Amino acid sequence: MPHLRVLDLRSNKFGPAGAALLTKPLSNMVALQKLQLGGNSVGAEGATALAESLPSLPTLKQLYLHNNEIGDTGATSLAECIGDKLPELQVLWLALNSVGPRGASVLAEELKKVTMLEKLELGDNVIGPEAATALAPAIEKMAGLQHLLLANTGIGDAGVRALAPSLKYCAEMKVLRLTGNGIGPRGAKAIGESIVGMPDLELLRLTGNSIGETGMEKLAPCMESLQSLKLLYLTGCGIDDVGAAFLGPALATLVSLEELDLSANGISDQGAEDLSPAFHTLTALEQLDLHKNPMGGAGTRSVVLGLLKTTSLEKIELDQHPKDVDFERQLPWDTVRHGWMPVLQLLQEMFLRGELDDIAPFIRPTSPSEDAKARAAARAALREQGSHVMKPRRGVSGVALM
Repeated sequence: MPHLRVLDLRSNKFGPAGAALLTKPLSNMVALQKLQLGGNSVGAEGATALAESLPSLPTLKQLYLHNNEIGDTGATSLAECIGDKLPELQVLWLALNSVGPRGASVLAEELKKVTMLEKLELGDNVIGPEAATALAPAIEKMAGLQHLLLANTGIGDAGVRALAPSLKYCAEMKVLRLTGNGIGPRGAKAIGESIVGMPDLELLRLTGNSIGETGMEKLAPCMESLQSLKLLYLTGCGIDDVGAAFLGPALATLVSLEELDLSANGISDQGAEDLSPAFHTLTALEQLDLHKNPMGGAGTRSVVLGLLKTTSLEKIELDQHPKDVDFERQLPWDTVRHGWMPVLQLLQEMFLRGELDDIAPFIRPTSPSEDAKARAAARAALREQGSHVMKPRRGVSGVALM
């Protein structure tokens, strides 16, 4: 099989013995470009055996070995056979492998030689800040890196801050996943400084990090450069009403956004009202998740009225049921009982007919300079107020009332 280009044996669970049997055939596949061996429980022994075959695959571009429990020993063996021996490698997928700081650090050292890498997945390996620091010089050399997936790796603020200067070189980044890493305000600030140089970023996932209002104050302004962003996940990030006030103006600029997840935060009625104006500009939005927030009927109403121009919406998650929210209109029970999407569609039709002018005022765009001044004033006022929530005046999100 010297001309074979793709070998996909994922999820066969052939174990270390199967990996050992595979090494000889692999050595003859000199034209192989994609090797998919995820989910086979090869362990450290199998990874070491497979690593010996890798130098025979000089054209290999994609290597998938996720969910194989290779550990530090297996990662070290792979690292020694990746460096100079796979010069064309573009994808390295090693998630869910019980790799720790030691194995990841060795791998990071060898990745300095793999400058053509476009996708790097190390998620669900607790590599810690030590390995993140070791990884930074390698990432700096990967000018074409497009996907960096480091979810649940325990890198924390220290790891993110170590990576941040290198991430500034990744101008082609499209996917950045840092879920569940114990990142706080200082890490959020570092992330913000990095993403400013990522104009093509399409997905940013920061779920389960303690960003809070302080972190959001630093991160949100940097998001305004992400004009290509389609997916933004901020689930369980400790965003309260003050954080929502900082986030709102940034959201208003993300005109390409299709999915927004702000569930499991501390956003109440005040925060929802401050976010609502931003939704007027998110005309491409398809999914919005705000459930598990302490938001009552007033906040829910603000959110829904903010979505009257978002006709692309396909799914909305809110804790309040439509029957418990007062829109000052008698809505048909057959519509209300089926949840928010039918209700929103009905309200959008009413809005277009001018039947909601008293509760959903007409909105006009503001000029860029007017918008910038309003945002700056809102932020300055919030900083002066400290932990007290001050509602930004209408217009801070790029819209103003007539």
